[in-house]
Amino acid sequence: MRWGVVSTVCEPAPLVMAFVAHYLELGASRIDLFLDAPDPALAALLAPLERVHVIQQTARNWRQAGHALPPSPPQRQRINARRVYEAGRVDWLLHVDADEFLTDAAQVLRNVAAMPDEVDYVGLWPLERVRDRNRPESTLFEGAFRRLVTAERQAQIAPVYGDALRFLDWGLSSNGRIKAFVRCGRALDIDLHEPARRDGGAAVGRLIEAPVLLHFDGMTEANYTGKLVRKIAQNAGWRAFPAPGRRAQLAEVAAARGDPARISALYRSVKTVDPEQAVALEVKELLMRVPFDPRAAVAKTFPGITVDFGCAGFDATPMPQMHLNAATRIANDLRGRLFQLRRHLGRRLGG
Repeated sequence: MRWGVVSTVCEPAPLVMAFVAHYLELGASRIDLFLDAPDPALAALLAPLERVHVIQQTARNWRQAGHALPPSPPQRQRINARRVYEAGRVDWLLHVDADEFLTDAAQVLRNVAAMPDEVDYVGLWPLERVRDRNRPESTLFEGAFRRLVTAERQAQIAPVYGDALRFLDWGLSSNGRIKAFVRCGRALDIDLHEPARRDGGAAVGRLIEAPVLLHFDGMTEANYTGKLVRKIAQNAGWRAFPAPGRRAQLAEVAAARGDPARISALYRSVKTVDPEQAVALEVKELLMRVPFDPRAAVAKTFPGITVDFGCAGFDATPMPQMHLNAATRIANDLRGRLFQLRRHLGRRLGG
């Protein structure tokens, strides 16, 4: 079975290098990376890797492709993934972000390879990394992982999180929907999560029951905050973000207006757990300890290159960001407010 990975990335080099090394080590036949902001130094590091294919993107590239304004970040991801899917260079294509790492890969890949022909995609549930609230941030990949909470168990986590529950969706601070291996060569539209059939029917999927996708959403406090600020700046529809918990996080960052204490309090409430919370979640089997260390794979993939996986060094690296001029930022804001108004009117008319 030939399988590949596609990702639109806008991350500091150490994370992208870990991502690439991890999936090459797992046996990916091909990795297609779209750099959402130009990064010539990173592209040069990746250039010698035969199985890695890099495309650098800019606002100008999107205009040349017929977009007056760059599409929203999710739409850019869709467009890029569909471009790779249509090329059909592998049997199965996995669309993930640069902070998502497949674990238990040998078993997962065996399951994917054994899927009957009628199966269009194989869904992977996430595990979200959380840090120990009482320990200073040290390295990028330390921490435990919490599981998605089903609707039937929502009430069980309310006492664990208290007021911070409003910032979570199904017990996670990031997206809890599946990511998927999608079978190539079919009339499917690959997406951020499960694909859709172009004839309007439902794609046939199977789920790996155990969560196997480690999600390091917000590598550090500064990285988490920077991403939310970037999302507000670039995603025109952030005020109408469909996940209420994530929308509440964005609103809190916007309302904080750069107040470091308020933003830090948000981070601690959604990205860390204290010992009492950890015990409560472990008792409910909602917190797992999964060993993960990509350093050996990175050393093998990038011999002779020293990569700093410390949090301080990571934070000292500027976060890539697509350059948007003032006119584009204003247009994005107006587009977002219009989207929010339409959504509000739709609810009222529907009621």
